[in-house]
Amino acid sequence: MARFYIEGSKVIDANTGVEYLYSNLEPERIAAALNATEPDSNEPTTDAANEASWETARLSEAPHFTVTTTAGANGTVTPAGAVPVVADDVKVFVATPEPGYRVAAWQVDGGAAPDGAASGNTLTIGVGADRAVAVTFEVDA
Repeated sequence: MARFYIEGSKVIDANTGVEYLYSNLEPERIAAALNATEPDSNEPTTDAANEASWETARLSEAPHFTVTTTAGANGTVTPAGAVPVVADDVKVFVATPEPGYRVAAWQVDGGAAPDGAASGNTLTIGVGADRAVAVTFEVDA
């Protein structure tokens, strides 16, 4: 599996979740150069660097915020924990209740989820600051 992959206008490190903005090159060439790195190094090999004109890529870490997720008893939320999200992106969270349970409520920043953000097991929110997301579960009657 490749360490770096492309999502929209970003190159993402699959190991750390850090997202990079790119300039001057197609994202496919940047990801190819990054994936051709020496083991335990973030520097691309000479051949890969030449192939992708590495010096002109000028990757920079994209500004991001952290969404901290928690799930109550009897279920999980994905992604979980401290989730880095590029500033002003939209992030989708999915709750998975244990058998016999369902989602009771989604909370965002300590209050009810914004209107239209929650739909059953899914929550979709914009991220323009650090946020907190929580989901609780109840017995499925």
